[in-house]
Amino acid sequence: MALIVGSLADGMSFEEVQGEYALTVEDIRAALKFAGDLVEQEYYHPLQG
Repeated sequence: MALIVGSLADGMSFEEVQGEYALTVEDIRAALKFAGDLVEQEYYHPLQG
């Protein structure tokens, strides 16, 4: 999952990720949804300045 999200963040297109890792668009979307769900579960603690 991190590899997929990282590849997209680095500028690869869906099509490039599909070809590089033999994935479907649905696989990529599932990885993005999973990453989004993880981020929503995180707790943020603001730093005091």
